[in-house]
Amino acid sequence: MHAADAGKFAALTEQALGRQVLVMLGDSPLIAARVMSPISTGRLFMTFSENADTKKIEHALKKLVR
Repeated sequence: MHAADAGKFAALTEQALGRQVLVMLGDSPLIAARVMSPISTGRLFMTFSENADTKKIEHALKKLVR
């Protein structure tokens, strides 16, 4: 994440402790993860089930990093 985005994400995760946060890619939901601790590193790691279209998701996420 860019520094400004990482700061906003850290604030969001701090406010969402113990609750689920839905991560979307455009109009598509990716994961609904429960926030156990604030994420202040600017990095997010996601794992998907075997039936998820991981290559399509990976390609779409890489488009965002330019």
